[in-house]
Amino acid sequence: MEFISLAISTLTFALVHSSSNTYIMFMLVPGVLLAVLYLVFKRKNQSSFWIVYVAHACINMFTLLHNRLN
Repeated sequence: MEFISLAISTLTFALVHSSSNTYIMFMLVPGVLLAVLYLVFKRKNQSSFWIVYVAHACINMFTLLHNRLN
């Protein structure tokens, strides 16, 4: 069941962040990472929402800085 949840979450993440077919493919990687992060912290009964929230914010900040510096 977790694999199905992971796949749906990853595909949803990639499609929501889409601007082209190539970009959708690139967004599968962070989508998987965030979904796995959520599942790992959920199993530990820790605040999985906030961990994923902060990880997503860090990814966004890295992307912003990378785009500004190049």
